[in-house]
Amino acid sequence: MPNRTSMTTLIVGLALGVSTLHCGGATSPPPEPPKKKVSAEDMDLFRRSFACDQGSVEACKTLAPGYEKECGQGEWVPCHLLGTLWADGRLGEKRPDMSLKYYSLACDAGAEKMAGGTQDPGCWNAGMMLASGEAGEQDLAKATVYLERTCKAHQLCAEQGQDVSRCAKAFNPESCVELEKIRKDLEQAGEEGAEPGN
Repeated sequence: MPNRTSMTTLIVGLALGVSTLHCGGATSPPPEPPKKKVSAEDMDLFRRSFACDQGSVEACKTLAPGYEKECGQGEWVPCHLLGTLWADGRLGEKRPDMSLKYYSLACDAGAEKMAGGTQDPGCWNAGMMLASGEAGEQDLAKATVYLERTCKAHQLCAEQGQDVSRCAKAFNPESCVELEKIRKDLEQAGEEGAEPGN
């Protein structure tokens, strides 16, 4: 499973024009006020996001209801954030089943936006969780659906002449490799399951 970085502060901070630096797991200094005018509500959201990224389960729990509402409205970013919060145990416990649910919702909601080459909305994580059985039963057929999306997005990003390192950061190039492995496994399982003489 890939290393899941804390995206909460990054995404909220980018939206508000605030930046923070996380170095080698060390605690970062509190965020400085943004350079542009930001409402008190937005700054509170950023501070809670920062506290969540620093390990405050309570701060993460205050963010979850808003993310759930936005995810339910078809926004992929909050779905992805919920997947990460559940995967990392930042809502109290690690729940791979909940993580898979939200990564899948994120992928489904964001798949059409992937063609622009901005970021994988959770397709890689959902695909790998299904392939490994991390969230319950292994489902290779479903895993291929999710991995195909991120593999195609990575290829499209590269074909559009984008910086290769940017494409690799946005869409895991390993998705194409994993996809081929799973296809071979499915093909082999189909051949083993076929009756002799058919």
